[in-house]
Amino acid sequence: MTGSILLTFNSGSSTIKLGIFEILKDGPKRLGRGVVDLNQLPLTLRITEGDATANIVLKSAIADELRELPMK
Repeated sequence: MTGSILLTFNSGSSTIKLGIFEILKDGPKRLGRGVVDLNQLPLTLRITEGDATANIVLKSAIADELRELPMK
């Protein structure tokens, strides 16, 4: 990677979608994508890069219809 990296967030009513891009002279190149489905517990960040997928379980608690992620 030689260009700058751009991380995008698209928050919807039931998911948070992430895009990971490298900014090159001829335009952005997608490196990977991620999604958190707010309707499924435990909250999990699913990251996809090409054919590879990683699942990262997020430590979370449910409180008054909101899900809280601890900041550490």
